[in-house]
Amino acid sequence: MPVIPIFDPTKGMFTAADQQDLDPRAGFADLIENLYLDRPGKIRKRDMLDNWLPSGNAVLLKGFFRFVDENLTGNAEWIAYGSLSGNDVIHAASVSTFTSRVSGLTQVATGKLDTTVVAGKLRLAFGYTSHRWYGYNDINDFFQDQYQPSSAWAWQTRQPSYPSTFTYTSLTLVDANSGLGEVALGYSYYKAVPIFDGVQEGLFATGRAFIDTTDTIAAAAFGVLMLKMTFDSDDWNKRITHLNIYRNFDSTSADDDDALYQKVDTISVRNDDAPTTITDAQVMNRLLYDKSKSWSVNAYVFSGTGSLGTPDVDDIKYVLVWGVSDADILSNTAKTLTLNTDMNLLDKSFTRFAYTISKRVCTSGGTWVGATATNEDTGTNGWGGWWAIYLPTSSFGEDEIKYNTLQYNTEGTDVWGVIYANTDKVISISKETTVPVSGSGLSIIYAKYLYFKTGTVYDLYWCDYGRLNKGAHPLAGVTSITSAPKYSVFWKGRLFGLNTRVTKADNTTEDFPDALVYTEVNQLDVWPADFQLQQPTDQGGIGQGLEVIEEIETLILFFRNSISFLKVPQADPDSWRMWSSTRAIGLVNPDAVVKTPVGIFFCSDEGIYLIDKGGRISSRPVSFPIYDSYLSAVDAGVTKFSAIYYPQQRQVWFNFLASPTEIWALDIDTVNWDVPRWSKNTWGSSRLVHLSAVDESNKLYLFNYGVSLLSCINRIGSSITGDESAGTTFRTSYMALGSMQRKHLIRRAIVGHKGAQAITPTVYLNDGAESEAKTAIAASANGEHKKIKIKRYARNFALQLVSAAATSIVHEITGIEMEVGDE
Repeated sequence: MPVIPIFDPTKGMFTAADQQDLDPRAGFADLIENLYLDRPGKIRKRDMLDNWLPSGNAVLLKGFFRFVDENLTGNAEWIAYGSLSGNDVIHAASVSTFTSRVSGLTQVATGKLDTTVVAGKLRLAFGYTSHRWYGYNDINDFFQDQYQPSSAWAWQTRQPSYPSTFTYTSLTLVDANSGLGEVALGYSYYKAVPIFDGVQEGLFATGRAFIDTTDTIAAAAFGVLMLKMTFDSDDWNKRITHLNIYRNFDSTSADDDDALYQKVDTISVRNDDAPTTITDAQVMNRLLYDKSKSWSVNAYVFSGTGSLGTPDVDDIKYVLVWGVSDADILSNTAKTLTLNTDMNLLDKSFTRFAYTISKRVCTSGGTWVGATATNEDTGTNGWGGWWAIYLPTSSFGEDEIKYNTLQYNTEGTDVWGVIYANTDKVISISKETTVPVSGSGLSIIYAKYLYFKTGTVYDLYWCDYGRLNKGAHPLAGVTSITSAPKYSVFWKGRLFGLNTRVTKADNTTEDFPDALVYTEVNQLDVWPADFQLQQPTDQGGIGQGLEVIEEIETLILFFRNSISFLKVPQADPDSWRMWSSTRAIGLVNPDAVVKTPVGIFFCSDEGIYLIDKGGRISSRPVSFPIYDSYLSAVDAGVTKFSAIYYPQQRQVWFNFLASPTEIWALDIDTVNWDVPRWSKNTWGSSRLVHLSAVDESNKLYLFNYGVSLLSCINRIGSSITGDESAGTTFRTSYMALGSMQRKHLIRRAIVGHKGAQAITPTVYLNDGAESEAKTAIAASANGEHKKIKIKRYARNFALQLVSAAATSIVHEITGIEMEVGDE
């Protein structure tokens, strides 16, 4: 006799496969409630909800997010916007203990909690006014023995700010050797600009350092300019990782223009640029060093029966000759020569010089006059003099520490200078030192800049010599950077924001609800006022959300009444192109859009649509199988629609909130079927659901929205044992048995079942005109196939299988067949 396989465990559910693969009389599922079809060969009961209660805390939730980071306790934390006392950002390692909060947010009644995570730093927004930044600081600022804030998470306003105690104390002229050249006559200005989060450069502030070198005293001076800045660690912004130093010089005008500043240096305020202290340094007034040599030790020492002062005939000495000067060599190592007198080099800008080692043989006792001379060796890479310091235990690359700031103490006086050249073991300094004498130990400290502290106050010293201009500030002239977008997305090094409030230079605000704003590359909190794009149509309504399709390099802009696309092939905004969809559909509210592995789903007034990875909007709503339920929810109000992707089931869960005790689920792998597969999850009124989130283990959390004090937090997942009691329903659509003008015999149904719950079958005939409840199929621990006698004539039929509410999830349907026969 003919058999209709409603459900074949070897193929899965016959719901919406290609028609040529199905029996022409087979239908599809009309209702799947509290059931999963995620495993081949069975329909099984969904996981049960597990109810968590906050520990005595009355919390009014309005939005929440699971933030995953290895530095957090348990590697993750819940971030929520809601109310413990007023409106706050709330964060806690466990949803059951919402006790920690960040206060001071402006009250916002409704909206979406917008979150963006970049490089472990969280930016969140709730409306125009509630914006926060959350990040972990685990790197010591300044130097090892200086300011070391404890490793901790910190909340800040999203807009980065200068420390209020960041001041320019002085800009002074430090004496230097005449060989360095005179200080340029004119007007010099310096500004230090913080780099936040390692990438974001702040704007120019109003403060500056200034020196006038046009007066006669400065004009006759030789030296380098030293900038001193002061700040207090109690006021330090821990987001600052570097400082860019900018210089503006004008020989004739004292006018100061931000556009004329040029960057000359970048310094780290973390241990990257920590100072080096060397205690075995040696002044080289009587020492020559040449790294290219490999002399035999003491090959150039005096030999004979006399002495250097009173030689005998045939005594031999070695003399270092440079220019018109010379000095006797007392001893040597493989690369150094020790002399008996100072090297008086005339040009003190020398970093290296040419020399000759001359051999002298005494021809008349008691004097070297008339001694014969031969050249033993020559060199062009000699280092030495009062302005050179030998570092025997160091090893640098050529000019590796050039322009570092230097300090040492001689006879109780601090001497400041700059390293203007170096080889592997020698530095040339900007100011000659006269003590201690050659060979004596000297302690020096150097770095790109130096810090010294008194209590919590820090003085920073930085020297400028020989530094080249490296470009203007990228945001010179920008006057307004405070933007507060409701919705944002990080992409291609920029933060894009939609529906934005801009604070102008005069502290007035202006709202751009239908405009897209964007930041500079890697400047995630810097929103130049002219970086703005309007939607192509003036009928689109307010901005509701942003998503990205990486495969086609396109940003999707969701408005209330339209959808726009922004193609971003390159970093240059001139290459971007924006257009709007020709279809008059938009996003009903900000929570009703979700990105999945197959594309972006969004709720419109007409239905739920899919934008696939090619940027194509589905020709018809994927929600057409639940058309009546969806439109009924739309009629009841769309302001609380929401959607979330549940990875464990590869489903999108839609909450329409017309009935907050149910959620509709779409299997994303069926969207291209003739009839996409939908199911419904229901629960009791004590488990109202308004918000949802997925954690790092792909468990789904369901919260009630901020309409009353928090009464339940429910979670669901394969690893959770729930406490919910739920029943199930599976009902087929009406399936024709042949010609609709004739009735056919339905003999029996055969149902494969395994589980701890009984199943009550009901047969519906002739489009529901007749129905008949059948004897319940008993629970079966091992599984078996039960026959259900029907023996009725009908033009079509539907079969419904219902299980009563229970906490057990061991409930599976492994096969359904209908035996039919002719009239």
